[in-house]
Amino acid sequence: MATILRVRTLAGGKTMRELDVAVLCRDQLHVIECKTGRFQKDELENGVGQDEFNKLSTIKREIAGPFSTVALANPRLPDTHPARYFNDLKERAAKQEIMLWVGNAMREDIEIFLRHLTLK
Repeated sequence: MATILRVRTLAGGKTMRELDVAVLCRDQLHVIECKTGRFQKDELENGVGQDEFNKLSTIKREIAGPFSTVALANPRLPDTHPARYFNDLKERAAKQEIMLWVGNAMREDIEIFLRHLTLK
């Protein structure tokens, strides 16, 4: 398992993005993006988690492949935001095949995911 994997551009070598958790299991890449803070006001107005979704969607499509797992984990959601933002987040996650692990259930969801990986 790798944590804080830096992704560099080919031109310039600048660090553009980093992956919080990357797990390679049975030749399949799984990526978890962790967001522990509250979303900022502009994120709420322009789509909660849109940057994270774009990043995860691109990773799934161009690097990890269709059988990979990509997930957004946030222990504070949904308690810290109005329901309409959280419902929008859930809808967009489902459309983009991004798992959403949040709130009190987050730990259990991650444990189930890890058990599933080891049972394959």
